[in-house]
Order: sequence, then C-alpha cells, then structure tokens
Amino acid sequence: MAVPEFLKKEGDSLIFNGDGELVFYIPEDYFRADGSMKYAEIAGDYVNSIGFFNYEVFDKNKKSKYGLKLLYFPCVITMLPSDIEKMKGININKKVSEEKDYRFLYFRKGDTVIQNINCPQDIANTENLFKIFMITGRIPNTIPYDKLHEYLMDSINYAGADFGVNAQMFGIVISELCRSVNDESKPFRLSKETDMNKYKSLSVKLIPKFISPFTAITSENWDEAVVNACIDSENDKKRFVDSPMEKILMK
Repeated sequence: MAVPEFLKKEGDSLIFNGDGELVFYIPEDYFRADGSMKYAEIAGDYVNSIGFFNYEVFDKNKKSKYGLKLLYFPCVITMLPSDIEKMKGININKKVSEEKDYRFLYFRKGDTVIQNINCPQDIANTENLFKIFMITGRIPNTIPYDKLHEYLMDSINYAGADFGVNAQMFGIVISELCRSVNDESKPFRLSKETDMNKYKSLSVKLIPKFISPFTAITSENWDEAVVNACIDSENDKKRFVDSPMEKILMK
C-alpha cells in the first residue's frame, strides 16, 4: 500500500508531514458501547479506533486539499493527535443532509497518525466492520454504493478467513441497508438516483418496519415495531399486501 504524500513512514509508524492539518472525523457512536464492544476509546493522550472513518487534509490556509476522503485500515489503530474536539450536529457530507455527532482529531506536522501499521489477522476486525455496516447503520457514503460489498469481502480476506459466500450475497444485504435520501422506505436501488454516493444507510434493526406490518411487529425493537406496524397498516395499505397473520395480530 502506497503511503500518501502528506504522510511519512518512520519505522512502523505513519507521521503527518503536511504544512496544515489532517482532521479525522470519528463518529461519536464509535465511543459508545454497542453490546460488549466499542469501536473507539480514549487512552490517555492516545486514541484507539477501528480504521474506518472519513478524514480531510487542509493546507496552511485552512483550505481542503483533496476533499472528504475515507480512511480504511482493516484493524484497530492507535493515534496521537495534537487536539481532540467533540462536535455536535455536524454535517460533513453535504450530499446527505444529516447531522451527526463526531470527535474531530487534529494532526499537525510531526504527529503520529498511525502508531503501528502492522495489522494482525484477527476475525474481530471483520466483526467490527460488519457491526458498523449492519448494526449501527453508519456506513460512510464516501464509499460508492456499488463498491460497498468489496469492503466486507476484503475485511474477511485481511483476517485470513473465508465465509464461503459470493459477492451477490453481500449485495442482497446492502441493497436493504442503503435507502433513498428522500424516502427511507424506499431502497436506494429503486430510487432512480444515479449518484452512487447519495444514499442513506440504516441499521438492519430498522429495516423490518419498511417491509410489512407483520415483519415490523415480529422484529426485535418491540415498542417501535408495534407503532410502525399500526401506522403502516392504516396509512400505507397500497404499499403492503396483508397476510392472514397480520389481520389476526392487528385486531
């Protein structure tokens, strides 16, 4: 893997070598426990995080040099930024008008961006990526829609494993996770949108409410599922075909 021009390699570390700033945009969700796992944590002056988030490089005049980019390093990386700032309600990608909370990591010349570039083969790294894609629904849409399956397949290869499934199987899952920016009930593949980056990703836990009232009411988010099942059943009858089971459950 080639080292970008704004970084330099010193031993096993990557050091920021630009005149301005490198800013990592790590979602605040990464720092919250998801079941038994966090995707990022603060350890003194260091930050440990799965290497999957957006970043931007700025010159000395605070002008973005390359635009919004995606860092994809398939394991947990350790970083030593100059500053860390909590930012609330920030929209870093103007293609999707959605505000999120982030932690901005600022790197200046000489700062350690990645302490060790040696990535061990560990299936936990693949598990982390799958959870980000499917459980949190926080897929950075700097990745084109038609390339998403490659990240899941690559993560398995980097871990030295093989799930024995083809790209089409991942495509089926991704086709449900990615929705229209203007209408979450509509999969991106049916939105007639030609910009492969203009999609909105959702957690797999939220998808059942868009399929049918019965699917919604049998999903794991019980409170929300009941509400959505009732709303869908009453207000959107044209979109769904009721089954006998729905008629029993809803009466």
